[in-house]
Amino acid sequence: MFFNDVIWKVSDILTLLGTNGYNYDAACAMDFYWAFYDTFATRELPFFSSSLPNIRFPWPPTSYYPYFYSKTAHQQIYNGESVQVYSCWNGVVIMNAEQFVKQGVKFRALVPQEREVPFEASECCLVYSDFRKFGYDKVFINPNVMVCI
Repeated sequence: MFFNDVIWKVSDILTLLGTNGYNYDAACAMDFYWAFYDTFATRELPFFSSSLPNIRFPWPPTSYYPYFYSKTAHQQIYNGESVQVYSCWNGVVIMNAEQFVKQGVKFRALVPQEREVPFEASECCLVYSDFRKFGYDKVFINPNVMVCI
């Protein structure tokens, strides 16, 4: 479990622990500073929309409700359900330790020699690229857990 400089409640952390029925590789809160704040580390899953260009890479969300561009994610937010994303951090994140222990995943900076350059140079995003290399792709934002900066 990792915390940034946010204000949180114990009940929020317990809710975050139960994200997606306790079935996740990582679960994140949503952090706010007037609006949804951590759009730098949060990326939607790639999706197709007739009103938007075909998004072929993880796409950053918007700071304003309903935060995401995907219609599926909109509905999940409306329903108060967890949204599967490519990456997130958002003030509080709970990560399954398995990928660190068994696969040796580490937080790192961008390595310029990589054939498929990841979408960001942030260690908060790159760790999820590494998770996916080993099949750890159950990453969720829980909209019921809102922390403030």
